[in-house]
Amino acid sequence: TGYELKAIFQPRLLNEAQRPSDFWLPMLGLFTGGRISELAQLDISDIQQCDGIWAISINSDGDKSLKTRASTRSIPIHTTLLECGFLEYVEDAKVHGTKLFPYLAPDVFGSYGGTPSARWGKYLDNLGIQDRQKVFHSFRSTSNDKLKQNSVPEETRCQFIGHEYDTINSAVYSRPHGLHYLME
Repeated sequence: TGYELKAIFQPRLLNEAQRPSDFWLPMLGLFTGGRISELAQLDISDIQQCDGIWAISINSDGDKSLKTRASTRSIPIHTTLLECGFLEYVEDAKVHGTKLFPYLAPDVFGSYGGTPSARWGKYLDNLGIQDRQKVFHSFRSTSNDKLKQNSVPEETRCQFIGHEYDTINSAVYSRPHGLHYLME
């Protein structure tokens, strides 16, 4: 709900985040609809400027893994993230290695999302948001719904959040939308 989003994204609380991922992962989740495991495993090189648009490349290169083939995608970086200093954070992270969140390690299954997911749950508990349906993954629904309410076609929404769009026309006879289209 709008009330819960306002509680989650209180500037004072975000500024008190103990780790950069405590601040950036919720912001990235809200503005990209990305899965926590996709976002937590990002390499610095996945933040790219293509055709003048800053984007996040969600891919399975190196030690990264994805849920499905449709999960591979490029997502334009929302201007709010840019205004909040995301590119400056990316630049600062470079001195610590190749990962965007270098202190996160994969679990026994290779997922980088376990630790930030647990920390997210504690954050919500501290805010009094204890509905088991309200989890980090809820940002995917929020993002998809916001796009839908702004008349973004289903095919584009699927590409944006990494879902299959199973029509022959889309899957076989056409290419995905470009970053300029997605940015709009």
